[in-house]
Amino acid sequence: MLTHHHADHTRDLVTLAANVSYCRRKQLTVYALRHALDIVNNCLLDGKIYTNFFEYPSKEKPAVVVKAIEPYSRKAIAGYDVLAVSAKHSVPTIGYQITSLDNRSLFYTGDTTVGISDCWQHISPQLLIAGVAGPSKYKDWLKKAGHLRAEFLREELIQSHRLEAYLPRVVVIHIGHPYEQEILGKN
Repeated sequence: MLTHHHADHTRDLVTLAANVSYCRRKQLTVYALRHALDIVNNCLLDGKIYTNFFEYPSKEKPAVVVKAIEPYSRKAIAGYDVLAVSAKHSVPTIGYQITSLDNRSLFYTGDTTVGISDCWQHISPQLLIAGVAGPSKYKDWLKKAGHLRAEFLREELIQSHRLEAYLPRVVVIHIGHPYEQEILGKN
């Protein structure tokens, strides 16, 4: 499930497709917005640099199958209920609420900026997985690029708590390595 087409979110598709097709002789199903799938199809998996996994090992049974998913639609994927939710970023993006059969859920924001609280009318996860890409000194660039910083995430959680009267557990990912200590407030 892709949130958007940027390289740091799509670059491993080639390796996954190769492993699935060469080693396991199975198919990889990729879910994403039509916009993201079109870019991945035309720029990454088109056969110009890497194997065309839409035709390998055969057109009848390719290694990669793509399926468009629309914002606010639900799909059953691998035994989970998956709800795609629009997210704010520099390109069209969706986050995913994934709910298990025993009703445990998480929401993965993907890359996003302020506006996560807009999602709360559609989701109610026990776990929020959100990216914090850089420190406060880059706040203008981060906002323009569609990324969160720690203070933005804090503000979003306060707003969400006001709307929903609960806070999910939060896991922060996508931390820019050179800035990890600064983001975590250890500098």
